[in-house]
Amino acid sequence: NMAARRTLVTLYLSMNEAVLAQKEAQKLAQLNPTDAATWRVIGAAALQNRNVTEANGAFQRAVTHDENDWRSYLALGDTFSILK
Repeated sequence: NMAARRTLVTLYLSMNEAVLAQKEAQKLAQLNPTDAATWRVIGAAALQNRNVTEANGAFQRAVTHDENDWRSYLALGDTFSILK
């Protein structure tokens, strides 16, 4: 179930288990590739893994699927400032 998987991803992130979070979030993306919240957590996990380029791409996908997702816009701006 999507909600349970998203909770698991959030739990992994809070435990600094970004690799596990990212793997679980990728499974979520396969189930629902247009879910902005899923792409946002993929981006968060990628940032924890210090993969800024991947995080940037995930946040871009999030805002593509939900133009009102201010959290992803904020995180996307952060990734651009890091990549600069």
